[in-house]
Amino acid sequence: MIRLNGLSCIVLKREPFWDIKNVLIIGNNSYSKLIADEIINKQALMMNVVGFVEDYSQEDVVEDNTYKIYKQPVDLTKLIKEKKIDIVVVANKQRLNDELLSDLVLAIPRRVKLYRMADMYEMITGKLFINKQSINRLFYD
Repeated sequence: MIRLNGLSCIVLKREPFWDIKNVLIIGNNSYSKLIADEIINKQALMMNVVGFVEDYSQEDVVEDNTYKIYKQPVDLTKLIKEKKIDIVVVANKQRLNDELLSDLVLAIPRRVKLYRMADMYEMITGKLFINKQSINRLFYD
């Protein structure tokens, strides 16, 4: 309690509700780079890209000094806890390999949000993410 000129008031310490969210991206390909760049370019999102988790099944691997790349094998449980990850984005062009997928399922605590790259891209930019696979699904499914 603080006293000012005979008046008493209580000062409460509040945590800001706009904490920066830490984002981990699964995959290190052109999709990963695209979503990471969108997050970084939109500072109003209050998001920080912690890095990429290498998916060695990808063909178009992006080597970029801007973002940290966590090489396989990586302990996702430890990484999510140490880096205080709030959001995980799966940004790969193919199906995740079984080992990485099972690690991901076991590693993500309930408070961490998981998004597919296309969904996250749409939320951030307001645009649909179109690639060759999504066009093929339109015509052949």
